[in-house]
Parts: sequence; C-alpha cells; structure tokens
Amino acid sequence: MRSLALVVALTGLLPTVAAGTTAERLSPAELATRSRAIVEGTVVSRQSQWAPDGKRIYTRVRIRVDAVWKGAPGEEVELVLPGGTVGELAQLVQGMPQFSEAERVLVFLEPTSAAAYRVVGLAQGKFRVVEVAGQEKLAVPDLQGLLLVDPESRAPVEPLFAGPLPLEKLRELVFAPESR
Repeated sequence: MRSLALVVALTGLLPTVAAGTTAERLSPAELATRSRAIVEGTVVSRQSQWAPDGKRIYTRVRIRVDAVWKGAPGEEVELVLPGGTVGELAQLVQGMPQFSEAERVLVFLEPTSAAAYRVVGLAQGKFRVVEVAGQEKLAVPDLQGLLLVDPESRAPVEPLFAGPLPLEKLRELVFAPESR
C-alpha cells in the first residue's frame, strides 16, 4: 500500500501534456497563400450527420458570403468539418474550428470538392468577427484544443494572436507582401 501511495505521489510530479491537436503555426500571410478563398460572412446553418460508413460524424456549415477577400466563392460557401453531435452522441475533433448559427466569421478556405470547403490551418483559419458599438470590427481567434509548433524546430510556440485584433489590421497582415 505504501509503494502505491509513493507511485501516485510521484506521478503528480511528472509534467503533463494537454490534450489537443498539433499544427504548424501559420501567419495571416501564410494562411492567405494556402487559401483558394477568404470570406467574411454569417453562418446560416450548421447540421451534423453520420458519414455513410456510420463510423464518423461530420458537420456541414453554410456561410452567407458578405465580403470576399480572395477568390470567387459565390454567394454562399459550404464547409464540411469532422466532428459534431447527432442525437446524444458527440464526436469532438480538437483544434477544429467551431461555428454557431448567426455567427459572423472570417474564414480561410481550400476546396475539398467542387461544392465544399475546409478551413485552412484548422482553428487558425477561422476568426469570429465582432462589432462593438462606436468601434471598428474586431477579429477574434479561438484556438482551443490546438497546440501550435514552429515549422522549423517543431517546438511548441505561442499563437501570433492571443486576443482580438482590428479586422483591418488583420487584412493588412493577410495581404502583406509575402502572401502574394
């Protein structure tokens, strides 16, 4: 019994690793380079369903396009994302962007098929767009469940943006000379 208590006590001293998905940290310019479309819009629907094999859940998110920053995506875009909730069963994919109906967003997209897109860089490629009365629009990142690493060293790094930034500042960073 004494040795079990010692093992439990020592285990508490070991470093722990947070659960999540690991991805290379991407700058706004890198997100833009990897994207075929960048859109600002409003989520009009979100529907989760079983994949045809019955083993996975995926979610379809439709976004009404309010402004196009890059590409020619049309009036609406459909995203297909792994994970979601069907009935009482949920499958969560750490680091995958989450969307809510009526949410205003800026998303960096690449096509998965002729009719659907995925978000570039996992949650790094989605910003919530918030308008505060009397102030400029803000872009708010949500990197929950995403561990970012340096592309060269593969060492963990902090996000480039831990909090909101003016949407126009993000636009400047997206269209910086290295993204062309």
